Amino acid sequence: PLVLARYAVIRAGEALDLDTRATGLIGYVLRGAGEAPDFAWAQGDIFLIPGGAQRLAAREHAVIWLVGNEPMLAFEALRESAEPIASVHYPAAEIERQLAIIGACTTNPGTSGLAVIFSSDGLEAWRNITPSLTLSLNTLPPGEHQRAHRHNSAAITLALQGEACHSMVGGEKKPWSVGNTLVTPAGDPHSHHNAGSIQARFLIVQDGGLHYHARTMGFECLENPTA
Repeated sequence: PLVLARYAVIRAGEALDLDTRATGLIGYVLRGAGEAPDFAWAQGDIFLIPGGAQRLAAREHAVIWLVGNEPMLAFEALRESAEPIASVHYPAAEIERQLAIIGACTTNPGTSGLAVIFSSDGLEAWRNITPSLTLSLNTLPPGEHQRAHRHNSAAITLALQGEACHSMVGGEKKPWSVGNTLVTPAGDPHSHHNAGSIQARFLIVQDGGLHYHARTMGFECLENPTA
């Protein structure tokens, strides 16, 4: 009810003119390359652009995953901020560098994969990418699973990499397919599983910022760590 995800397809040489009533839009470039008003984007990049009028022009045929908070603003009959958030560009090469850094970290039996958390100036202390949304790129090693848990924030997940991966959501098995979106409703027990031979990666947007400010995160592990 608070977050909206969609896929934008832009043909080479064409542009997509957006006019969203959102605080900001999170984008992941599944394929292609092009330009936004403040930066150039390419496959594997992540970006944040303000809501309102924006143009995404494609040099190559592009598919972009876009997530924003339009439903929340519509529910409260709000307008986007008079001082919009600044654009932020997270190039794929820098994301890979950060993944390599955390990959060298020491883990313990309670660790189920490692994640890169995305933020911007002014929101770093909250670990949010916009005032109401959080964004993280989670990883899961081959043959492992992320322990069952639940939380009050809803999660919209984009599968980026993995073989023979699935999630359990509310007792139902949800097989992964790279480029597809998984929705985990607020409060539903869920876990993620990697039965393949390569690291799994998945990008997660949550309305966690809203719950952080309301002090209602409600995170609960439902499974004890394995020794």
